[in-house]
Amino acid sequence: MEIRCKYKIIVSQSLGPLYFCQITSASITKPNQAITSIIGKHLIGKTYLDVQGFCISHTAVHYMPKNIVEFFPNLILIQINDCGLKRVTREDFIGFENIMTLALQDNELTLLPDDLFEGMENLKWISFNNNKLEFLSTQLFQPVLGNQLKLVDLTNNSRIHSYFNCKYVNSSFLELMRQIDQHCKKPPKKVVLQEVFKKNFMTSLRNLWQSSQLSDFTIIVGNEKIQVHKVVLGMQSEFFAETFEDELENSSDELKIEALSAESVKEVLRWMYTGEIPSSKNAIEIFALAIKLKISGLKTIAESLCLKNLNQKNAMEIYELGNRFGYETLKSSAFEEIKKFLGRPNLDQSFKSKPRQLKTLVEAEKIYQESNTVTKTATIGYTGYAVVRKA
Repeated sequence: MEIRCKYKIIVSQSLGPLYFCQITSASITKPNQAITSIIGKHLIGKTYLDVQGFCISHTAVHYMPKNIVEFFPNLILIQINDCGLKRVTREDFIGFENIMTLALQDNELTLLPDDLFEGMENLKWISFNNNKLEFLSTQLFQPVLGNQLKLVDLTNNSRIHSYFNCKYVNSSFLELMRQIDQHCKKPPKKVVLQEVFKKNFMTSLRNLWQSSQLSDFTIIVGNEKIQVHKVVLGMQSEFFAETFEDELENSSDELKIEALSAESVKEVLRWMYTGEIPSSKNAIEIFALAIKLKISGLKTIAESLCLKNLNQKNAMEIYELGNRFGYETLKSSAFEEIKKFLGRPNLDQSFKSKPRQLKTLVEAEKIYQESNTVTKTATIGYTGYAVVRKA
């Protein structure tokens, strides 16, 4: 699913200045709908990794969108307002354990599961104002009692109309808990077997990556052979899924990857097994491989890493990557760095769509700078020699 947004800087009363993503168009009316792309122009010098605040309002979002964390792994504020949100679960917030503000206001929520806040050690501002809450218990707040809570707003709900605000002397958290016990129904006991299964499954995937046990496929990079598992690769990569479906015609159990380092390939594979975000050092190679292997979630992360790692030395390479695969943000950001490298801030924008001419300019500038450096070195060397002779 594709959604559109605007990026901007906001000043939050509780958190200060934040780089913010405001969703302007979305339609999530079924559970487990995944975001495939987020269309919006970043502010200069900003990437997905810089986004700290995320807001959806006044549009149809009946269920939490899946895989937001793949686009915005560093969120500390999440808002979903007036969207008809019907359900939230702990699973919806996996990867967002560092959030400080959670505001799901003016929606259709009737139940908050007891484990919703588990692991959220920084959560301080909570608002479920103007929902239809009937089912919740004080157990919900056990994981965040040590967080020095600043705000809990449960006003204008079906069974409760109460809040806690640390700024007000007459506001009591204990009184809020008493109101919950008195007026709300206990949520149904959650079957924890599903959560246990998920945790065990992720641990098993990590162990498979680390041990290569039961591997049935080999990826060859240079002189190195990496043992992997078809089922994992097929789940994460459209390229591998298509390849393995056609394996009756081509039964090869290995793939040779050329022109990339073994380190980059391993980082991509590690992400496929564990979800660990790769380092920015190999961002360009990781991005290229994510595109070739059609790994949608990793493409977004790698694009952010490329932007984060962008400088005048690698600007042309990143520009060519963005131009080749149609990633306008990469292309535009790299073009700005190229103009700085050339010392031509007013370079005609038409060069942005002329990769050959632009590369010619960059190569000429490199030759000029290198020859200029040699001249300076020779002059300095001669001067130094003269000084020694005089001494």
